[in-house]
Order: sequence, then structure tokens, then C-alpha cells
Amino acid sequence: MRTNFPGCGVIAKDIGNMRRRFMGTSTEENSRLYQFISKLSDDGYYVQYMVNSKNELAAFFFTHDDCIARARRFLEIIVIDATYKTNKHKLPYVNIVGVSNVSREAKSLASFVVAGAWVPSESATSFTWVMEQLQALVYPVGSKWQPAVIISDQSQALMHAMDSVFPDAVKLLCQLHIQRNFEAHLKKLFVNPDSLDNALGEIKSICASKHCDDLERYLEAFKKLAVENTLDKGKKAMEYLDR
Repeated sequence: MRTNFPGCGVIAKDIGNMRRRFMGTSTEENSRLYQFISKLSDDGYYVQYMVNSKNELAAFFFTHDDCIARARRFLEIIVIDATYKTNKHKLPYVNIVGVSNVSREAKSLASFVVAGAWVPSESATSFTWVMEQLQALVYPVGSKWQPAVIISDQSQALMHAMDSVFPDAVKLLCQLHIQRNFEAHLKKLFVNPDSLDNALGEIKSICASKHCDDLERYLEAFKKLAVENTLDKGKKAMEYLDR
């Protein structure tokens, strides 16, 4: 196990504890989990895990030397998306990436992996555990390495966890998730598909607007569409917009 970042990740004693925890049972699944975690550790990954009352793996967090180094170099922005369910156990996967100005294309930014985690549920408890591991391994308390801005979806549980562990970071919502959330909400309100498409177009313009005059124009256009194409004359649509 590498020791570039003291106090982070798995040490020899942890490996022994994992062996006793997972290999001490007769289940083939736990044996595979131990082998998987050991392989990650051998490959330079830092691993944190949590088990439930049945001695089963409940949550799993990992990062790597290279990820930590790059995350500490590019501190301005991290993006957290916890909507994936890509494994056979249907566990939510928390994807944490950073943004750098090192890109193959001069006019674009590049993203890079900071860390990942599987959690038992999309709850405040699960997300807080993930944020605590992220802090312990990548952005230690009291260090000069602290994220300036965290972008996420509109998950209240995730936002609560971010505020709890990283209170000084600016929290922003991902534009894509904002648009998806509006689509899911507005499709229940608008009376026909065409008016819904037009309204979502205005929402996209609102999110992308860079000047106050443009923003006001798009807001008025959305309000007009909502008033003319919803049964409550736009009341619920405007309430959602004002949230």
C-alpha cells in the first residue's frame, strides 16, 4: 500500500481486519469482496467500507493516489452525481469528478475522477458517510485542500450531506439536472406536448442566460406559456420556478 498521503485509506491492519471479517464467514460472496478490496489496495487505491449488523458490506468508498493528487491540484469545482444504479445489487453509485483546465481542446474543460462509492440508499445518512470519507481521504479538515464549489443534482439528502461536511463550499445545481427536474414536474401541468416543449425550451434559455435582460425576457416567455397552457393558469409552474 502506498503512503503518499499519511492517514488515508487502507493499512496492513485494515487488510487483516477485512480478512477476518469477510473470510471468517462461510459465504463465497464475502470471500470475493475481500479479494476485490485487497486487489484495489494492491493497485494503489484507498478504500473505506462499512458493514451492517449482519456483517455484510453495506457501503464502499474508493479513490486513488492519482485522483487525490489531481483533486488537490484543481480545487475549484467538484461534481457529485448520485443517480446511478449500475450494479446487479441495484446499489446507488455516487460518482465524484473534478474539473480541470487541462484538455485536448483549447476551448473546453476536462473532467477527471476524484472518487466513487456504492451506498445502500440515497439517504442523508448514506451521503453523509460518503462526504466524510471524501473529506478524510481527499480534502482533510484544516488543510489547504478544500473544494470551492460543489455541483450536484437536486437531491435534498445529498445537499444536506454536503452542507454538513463541506459548509464553506458554494453549492450549485447541475444545469442538466435542473432541466430534467423541470421536465418531470411540468409534464404533469401542461395540457399538450407542444406547449411543454416550448416551456422546456424557455427553461433551457433561462439556465443559459448570461445577462439580466435576457433572463427577464425568458422568464416572461415561460410565464406566458404557463398561464396559457396549464389548468391553474401557471400557478404551480411558477411556484416551482421560484423554489
